[in-house]
Parts: sequence; structure tokens; C-alpha cells
Amino acid sequence: MKEVEGYLASIVESSADAIMSIDLKGTITSWNKGAEDIFGYKAKEIVGKHYHVIVPKELRGETEELRAKVLKKGYVRNYETYRLHRDGRKIPVNLTISIIKDKDGKPIGTSGIFKDLSERKKLEQEIKETRDHFRNILNTIQEKICVIDRDYNIVSFNDAFARGLKKDKIAGEKCYKVFHNYSEEEFKKFCEVRCIVKKAFEAGKSTKSSHEHRLENGSVIYHESKALPFMNRGEEINQVVYIVDDVTERRRLEKEIERTKDFLDGIVKNAPVGIFTTDKNGVITSANPMHLKMMGEKRVEQALGLNVLELPTIKALGWDKLFRKALQGKPFELHNVKYTSIYGKTLYLTARCTPLKSENEVEGLLAVMEDVTQQAKLEKKIKEDRKKLKKYAEQLEYSNKLKDLFIDIMRHDLLNSVSIIKGISEFLVADKSSSTHEEIKVIHKNILKLEEMTESASKLAKIESMKKIEFEEQDLSAILKKSLQNFESLIKEKEMQVEYSAEGEYPAKVNPIIEAVFSNLISNAVKYSPKKSRIVVGIEDEGRDWRVMVKDYGEGISDEFKETIFERFKRVDKLGVKGTGLGLAIVKRLVELHEGKVWVEDNPEGGSIFYVILPKVLSS
Repeated sequence: MKEVEGYLASIVESSADAIMSIDLKGTITSWNKGAEDIFGYKAKEIVGKHYHVIVPKELRGETEELRAKVLKKGYVRNYETYRLHRDGRKIPVNLTISIIKDKDGKPIGTSGIFKDLSERKKLEQEIKETRDHFRNILNTIQEKICVIDRDYNIVSFNDAFARGLKKDKIAGEKCYKVFHNYSEEEFKKFCEVRCIVKKAFEAGKSTKSSHEHRLENGSVIYHESKALPFMNRGEEINQVVYIVDDVTERRRLEKEIERTKDFLDGIVKNAPVGIFTTDKNGVITSANPMHLKMMGEKRVEQALGLNVLELPTIKALGWDKLFRKALQGKPFELHNVKYTSIYGKTLYLTARCTPLKSENEVEGLLAVMEDVTQQAKLEKKIKEDRKKLKKYAEQLEYSNKLKDLFIDIMRHDLLNSVSIIKGISEFLVADKSSSTHEEIKVIHKNILKLEEMTESASKLAKIESMKKIEFEEQDLSAILKKSLQNFESLIKEKEMQVEYSAEGEYPAKVNPIIEAVFSNLISNAVKYSPKKSRIVVGIEDEGRDWRVMVKDYGEGISDEFKETIFERFKRVDKLGVKGTGLGLAIVKRLVELHEGKVWVEDNPEGGSIFYVILPKVLSS
């Protein structure tokens, strides 16, 4: 008995299958070498542990049902499922479980034999993928394909073949029934003699045919069919691969190509440029009427067959060398070549020659010549006009330099004289006892206005000549506050109230000269507002931009002046208002240099609102 037990133990231990036993509590009590190889656990690591250690969580319920079935029925055979490897991989297995009983016939556990199905599953998957791959390839082919056996039964087919048919009515059906709805008698009578499937079986080689079908609606379709014999391993032809290609569209395209060719031939024939082709030796094979006219020929027959290298006109132009190189594969293009025709007329020609290649070998030439006489004359005139424009630009640049010089002289010399008169007038104004005191006040007032106008004109001239200025990050709120401080005395003098709503920081890329914009707008708001009124200054966030607002409660600006006030020397006449008409022109130019925008709107409460848009970051 011990010898038998030892013999059985040896078989179990040497088995390539995993063999294990489990007690009624689910504890693993034995574990062979095959189990170690399949599941990765050594016997000493897993014996004594619950068998769930090798069961995926989602299958534990199923496994308990199997154990219950074994304890009730006594066994479960060839059950396919999954178990866990030590590294966490799921292993496909085929298992057979049997009940273990003691000598009294009482169940004490179960034993299981597990076959590793990994290789088999892998092969099955590869076979499935291969079949699917070939099936997908077959289904991507646009031609209708089916396989027919010797009894004319359709064995298999692709999706294109089944298009328009019921798939369940194809496999196993006679091909002549599917193709033509023939009975066997009709097939033998009308089709068997010319059937290429039959010929392929009999001849053992590919056969093909072309035919047309007229449909019930009167339209015609064209088919090309092929029958390819297929040999089995015994080199016997037992099947034919039948391919049907619907060439209706191809036939249509061939006719369309023919029509297009005729259309293009008509275009070439009537083209206003000379066109001709040659063979690989330079012999002219085609030429349109315009080419003949340029070359002095009158009929196509006079040009066809001549070698382009020998044409007198080509030689006279010195183009024969270029055409010789073109026949070696080097294209050329010439522009505005002067040429005197056989009629004594001077022309300017543009020529382009392209080698026509096949498999990198020159098969001929395509040459196009165009009469550009009128264009050449126009280009000559344009060239002359450019010279005149260049001279004018030089004169204009000189005038600008004179203008800048004049402005500098005017500002320097004029302000010197103004300063002297201003100083004397201030001295005289101080003497209120003079009988001409009021007249002197008028003189003093106009001297101040002349000084302001001179400064503004000089400033505007310099700003308008600016093309680019440097920018740095500054806080717009700080600049606004500084501008307001500059007008504190005038604001107090007019007993005005200022509302400021730009607390915090408003960083933007600006040039310090932007302060002149705010100062001008605030100055105007104070000047044009009545005493004891108010002005509102603020900044609003517009996403990528800041919007600066200066609001006054003065007389306002009518719509007809809203645009013109930003032009130089244009301002709204107001009694007692100081100004040169240059301030807002300076504002507009400075804002434009900052890639911004300035405009004015009506204040609903009376007065005007000036807005300035300044980008937070400049694009350039």
C-alpha cells in the first residue's frame, strides 16, 4: 500500500499540471511542483493559506459555487476560468475538481487539477486576429469577391459582394442563382457555356470577361469579372475565387477624360500664347496657331516634324543651346527678350520650357512663349515713374528737414522775443494806476496765448514726426494723481470738486510722455466747467485694456465737432476760453503711439466725457 501511495505521490509531483488539495475550510493542504511552476508560489509559502489567494476577487463567488457543486455532485470536470499568479497576472486554466473523503466516506476536502491554457489561449487569439485581419482586408477591397466550390455553391464572400443582397441568402446558395436569379436549367441553357467559373475549373488558370448590364430603370452598368482557381494542399482545384469589378465609374471617367482632352485641346488651340511640344530628340510633335504666328509658319504641317534646334527663329534668338540643355533635363525661363519678327515688328517675348519626363528619362519638351510687348512697355513706364517718385521723395525729405529746422528756429527765436514782451507786459500789468491798464492786460493775455501756441505747435510737430517711442511699466493711477496735483490751484480758484475713482495700481506699458494726455484732458475739464461744478476722473478694467475717463459738467460738445476737435487748429469756440486748438491733436497722436484710442461722448448730466483706451501690454 505504501508503495502505491509513493507511486501516486511521485506522479503528482512530476505532473506538469497544477495539483492541489483544499480542506473544507478552504485551506490549501498540498501543492505540487506543477502548481509552483504555474502559479509562482513555493509549497512552503502557500500551504496553510486560504485558496482565495489564487482566485481573482470577482471570481470568488463563482469558485464557492463550484466547491458547493463538487461537495454535492462529487466532481466538476473541464471547467475554464482564471486564477492569479503570484505577480498578479490572470492565468487562464482548465480545472477538474473532485471530492476527497476519509475512510468512512465522509467529505474532508477537495482536490483540483489545473491545466495552464495560456499558450492555447494565445494561439487561439492569434488565429482569431489573423482571421479577423484577413477578413478586414477582404472587406476593405471595393471589388466584389466570393469563393465558389465545384458545385457552384458560394462558400464565402466579402462585404462589397453582399452590398444590396441579403447576407443570409448568399452562403451555400448557387452562384448563378445569386448572380442572375437563374434556375439550374436556365444556367445550363444561357450561361454554362460561357461561364468563366467553369472555365477556371476546367483549364486550371485564371479567366476573365467584360460585359454590360442594362438595369430596369434603363441605365447601363459595366462589369469586369475574373475567376482565379484555388488549389488545396493536394494541388487539386476545389474552389475558385470570383472577383467582380464594377467599372461603370471608370468607363464614365474615361469618357470624361476624353471630353476634357478635347476641351483642353480647344483651349490650347485658341490660347493667346504660343505652345508646342517635342519628342525626346527635339522634333516638334504639336503646335498651336499662336506659336505658328510667332515663328512665321502658316500651317501646322509646316512646323510638325521640324527639329526645334534647327528653327531659324530659335537660332536667331540664341535659344537653340537652351533647348539642347532642356532635352538633357534642364528647364529654362526667359523674360522680356527682344525679338524682331519676320514681319519687321519688334516684340518682347517670355519663354518657359519644361522637360517632360517618364521614370526620370526625358521623353520630350513643353514650351510656352508669350508676347509681353505691352507689359514690357508698362514696366518701362513704371520704372521711369519710380525714378520720378524717388526724386520727389528726396525733395519731400529735404522739405521735412527744412520744416524741422524752421520749427526749431521759430520756437527758439520767437520765444525769445515773446519772453521779452511777456516780461515787460507783466511789469506794466502790475501798475494798476496806468490809464492803459486794461489794454496792457489784453496785450499780456495774448502774449501768454502766443507763448502757449508756440510751445504746442513745436510739441505737436515733434510728436507727429515720431515713429517709435520707448515704453516702460508705470502705474496709470500715479500719473493721473500727479496730473491732478498740477491743477490744484486752478481747481481751488474755481471752487470745483474732484471725484477720483482710480484707487489701487493700474500697471501698463507706457512712455512717461503719456502724462501730457491726462494733463490736457484734465486742463480742458477744469477750463470748460463753470465755477463750483465738479469733474470725475477714473480708470476701468476692460480686460486687455485700461479705460481712463475724464468727465466734466460744462457746456458739452455738439455732435458735429466730436471728430474735428482732435484735428489740429480745430476747436470749439467758447467765449473766454484759452486754447490753441492743438492740445487734443497732441492727445490723439500720443494715444496712437501707445496703440490706443481716444474719443468724446456726451455727459447725460450735461457736459462731456473723454475716454482713453490704453492697452496693458503693447503688441509691438
